[in-house]
Amino acid sequence: MSQITDVRLRTNFFTDIRTRRLIKACGDAGVIAFQKMWIYAAEHFPTDGQLKGLSSNEVEEEIGVQDSSLLAVLEDIGYIKKTVEGWIKIVDWQTDQSWAAGALERREKARKAAEKRWESSPSVPAGKNDDLPF
Repeated sequence: MSQITDVRLRTNFFTDIRTRRLIKACGDAGVIAFQKMWIYAAEHFPTDGQLKGLSSNEVEEEIGVQDSSLLAVLEDIGYIKKTVEGWIKIVDWQTDQSWAAGALERREKARKAAEKRWESSPSVPAGKNDDLPF
């Protein structure tokens, strides 16, 4: 599991035609379930929002959905699609959740920058720490 701690919500999320259609078809519970899917994807598949290795039933279980029609509705309105491999992919993940999508890359860049700083920092000359107790 990644260390992603948040997902982003566009200010026009609730006025987006897809969200309005989702509310009409599934009510507020459908919106909450979709947001749970975002959170699950951010935690487990942050780079691309593709729920690799999970069946539709497993996705429904992870987001706490009893009504199996939700995934069909999300696909019909364009919030998710099935990949050629059969996995669920959240549409526009890199755009809508760009912070989560770029987190692993940012973490790796920061790690490399820290290594570079440590490599270039002057070390303590030999013998200068002989009096330390550890």
